[in-house]
Amino acid sequence: MMKGGFGGLPTRVLTHDKGIMVEKLARINGFKPSQIVSVGDSSTDLSMKIEGSKFIGFNPRREGTGGFHGSDVPVIKEKNLSLIWPLIFPGEEIP
Repeated sequence: MMKGGFGGLPTRVLTHDKGIMVEKLARINGFKPSQIVSVGDSSTDLSMKIEGSKFIGFNPRREGTGGFHGSDVPVIKEKNLSLIWPLIFPGEEIP
């Protein structure tokens, strides 16, 4: 969920509309797609991978793993966020 809406309440984003929200956030904040890395745990989260951006599958739910196969995205199967660091910042140590 994202902060937004009225009074800072979370806004629910429909499963297949996540890419639209990523594009909107990029446009509002002036980000280039190459500056964006989305992380998700199911194949429906792949919609967050907009053209030119990166996506990392993280600790996928059992039913979500099938969609990652053949999608050409790295997948971290462990529940350890530090494992995504080298995929986002290759060659850099975690501070």
